[in-house]
Amino acid sequence: MKKQNSFKTLFTLVAVALLAFSARPAQAAVTLDDLAGTYSFVAASVSENPGSLATEFDVIVSLTENENEVKFSSFVASANSFVGTFDADAQTITVAFGQYLNDNFDMLGGEGYTEQGSFAFTVNADGSLSTDAVFGIASFFGDAILFSGATLTKTVQVDVPLSDVLGTYSLVATEGYYYSWSMGWPLPTEDPKTTARYTDFDFTIAADAAGGENALTITGMWGIADAAFKATYNQADRRIVISAQTVGTWELTSEVYMSVKSATEILFDDASFTVKDNVANESINITAATATKEVASSAIDQLAGTYTFVAAGVSENPNSLPTEFDVVVSLTDNENEVKFSNFVASANSFVGTFDADAQTITVAFGQYLNDNFDMLGGEGYTEQGSFAFTVNADGSLSTDAVFGIASFFGDAILFSGATLTKTVQVDVPLADVLGTYSLVATDGNYFDMSSFWPMPTNDPKTTARYTDFDFTIAADAASGENALTITGMWGIDAAFKATYNQTDRRIIISAQTVGNWDITGEVYMSVKSATEIIIDDAGFTVNDNTTSEAINIVAATATKKDAGSAVIEESADNTSALIYAQNGVLYVKAAQTVKVEVYSLSGALMSQGTSDAAITLPRGMYLVKAGNQIQRVIL
Repeated sequence: MKKQNSFKTLFTLVAVALLAFSARPAQAAVTLDDLAGTYSFVAASVSENPGSLATEFDVIVSLTENENEVKFSSFVASANSFVGTFDADAQTITVAFGQYLNDNFDMLGGEGYTEQGSFAFTVNADGSLSTDAVFGIASFFGDAILFSGATLTKTVQVDVPLSDVLGTYSLVATEGYYYSWSMGWPLPTEDPKTTARYTDFDFTIAADAAGGENALTITGMWGIADAAFKATYNQADRRIVISAQTVGTWELTSEVYMSVKSATEILFDDASFTVKDNVANESINITAATATKEVASSAIDQLAGTYTFVAAGVSENPNSLPTEFDVVVSLTDNENEVKFSNFVASANSFVGTFDADAQTITVAFGQYLNDNFDMLGGEGYTEQGSFAFTVNADGSLSTDAVFGIASFFGDAILFSGATLTKTVQVDVPLADVLGTYSLVATDGNYFDMSSFWPMPTNDPKTTARYTDFDFTIAADAASGENALTITGMWGIDAAFKATYNQTDRRIIISAQTVGNWDITGEVYMSVKSATEIIIDDAGFTVNDNTTSEAINIVAATATKKDAGSAVIEESADNTSALIYAQNGVLYVKAAQTVKVEVYSLSGALMSQGTSDAAITLPRGMYLVKAGNQIQRVIL
């Protein structure tokens, strides 16, 4: 375990345990823009399902050009889409029965699969959608399902740009049919020369620049080597649409759909006829298949990102440290070196060396993760040797080694293998971090330092400092591009200097003395989103040198207070420009012309120009930057 390397370490690191804190103010109503995203659909129950159609699948909700209308895509199968009307006051989405989902399916409900009336999804405060209605789909050819209620839970959308879709895929079908049209009506056939076409083949997706921005050319589909089919990619819905067309003797009588699940996987779940050979009078129909891209080795640049760490097993964990958490992998200035941040707690970082040929990342034991923890492994928490993560073809990292961390004061965990799965990194720019946060603690540790050795204390005048306080994060432009000033932290009327590392999504409060308050080592906070910050740094935070007391918060969640305000947070310099919304239009008034940029809360640039111009945008919450001034407004 870690040896005492300085008096400072022994003095500041002592007997700490992870605490559970939460601060969750009432959530504002969900807006139309908030509905867009990917949802995991799970049926409450199924009353009829003769064709064994799917009861759990992903649904993509997007906005249309019609007011208050939302589109549900990939419902049961990738070809299926229907629309609903959002009522912001009632927080419901009403869906009419009788809608054509595609050439095969209708949206139906109730006894006898009625096409009359409607049902509604309730939009819940946590962003999920739910209904207890009986609804479903049915097709001309008999496939049908009726759900008795369902819940749609919003998930992180895997954003796959067109460039990542391109490549050669190997497809293996699990279900498909061939039909003979010789009698003027499709009849199943087992002719080997057609059956072989769907069981195992490769196809290639290439960009078709001449056809437009999102245009594609697909060759080899359905095992047809000498035909190139035109298609388009809808990135918002993550769907490839092969348009109705005739290529040589082959005819597509309607659109064919494929769902892009990731940069390496495409699902074929379109339950409609696909392609017809007008010479042989036969048609090929694939209703279920998975296509996997042949992926080249990962380069070091591709390793950077956010990963979900899940332990395969845990051999030792005496203090119940977390076994699932997010890890941020970033590059360093050293060749072939990568840094793992937020390991177990936000204060912890270690490095590894990437071998591009072996596709491994080697991590040496014995590294200091912070003033508390070492990277250790094996029996007896050895500090000698190393272990390796394997970089898998799908971009995940895995190891079967025994490794973990341990501290001088006993906190320790040993993992028996683990997998790190790359997720979409929530990119939170510095401007989105600014604001006032509320933190309410349910437990905490305070220490009396007067005996030269920290002893726990429950003195009410100190305990009150962590039970309920607000703190504010403001930009400190005079100190640098990523500099911050934090006031109100630990319930203290003092302004502490900090920096924001956007790559690692970490706020670092530097070691400093402000008045009689002394921070002896860096304090870390993890930025989870534009509205939530996690404190999980298991080290002393701030000492009061006047009263000889130390405040130690090792685990907390701070939530931004201003989610429902019309004007959420202004920069300290609020005299240079007047920023306001009126009748759905954004106005910026300034004594001198300044550059104006408008961002969504996710960091996307929505509009730019100069002051004194009226800016019209869709309804929603935006961050407006006018010169050096930052303010959030709701349209």
